[in-house]
Amino acid sequence: MRAIKLLQRDPAKPTLRERFALMKAKAAGLTAETSQGRRAMLAGSVAAALPLPALAATVQVGDREAAFLALAPKLLPLIRRVGPAQAEAHRLYSAGDAAAGDYPGWTREDTSAVDAWSEKAKATRDANGYSEAWTSANHLCIALARLADPYINEPMQTLPGIMLKAALSM
Repeated sequence: MRAIKLLQRDPAKPTLRERFALMKAKAAGLTAETSQGRRAMLAGSVAAALPLPALAATVQVGDREAAFLALAPKLLPLIRRVGPAQAEAHRLYSAGDAAAGDYPGWTREDTSAVDAWSEKAKATRDANGYSEAWTSANHLCIALARLADPYINEPMQTLPGIMLKAALSM
């Protein structure tokens, strides 16, 4: 019976979880009553984000933001094409490396195996169309940059401006 009492928790004392939460709250400079649970933090972040569309919808569009939004018909098709183009170039590059076989590893004394593997990988990438795919993706990136760069450091105030800028960052 004594062993069972050793394993029972004293209800007057806080649990380990409660003590840890108190320690975290104290370290963060919060009061002991402040909940540090994930659910509470998630609820707070969701509540903080909810008014954003309402606030962004009430803001007037400035001249710079209006000029940026006017570029949307040109930007959106480029944004939709650049991701798949980059993915295809990456796929072809990886396929070239895979076709060349396992990378032999680099040594100071003898670089001939690495040089031979590099030549084989380059030849495979040249044959599978990697260079053309990379050039295509690069042209799309350059076209996007030419249009969007003047506005990239411009803070957007409206929801359409914020969303267009977020699409550029992806």
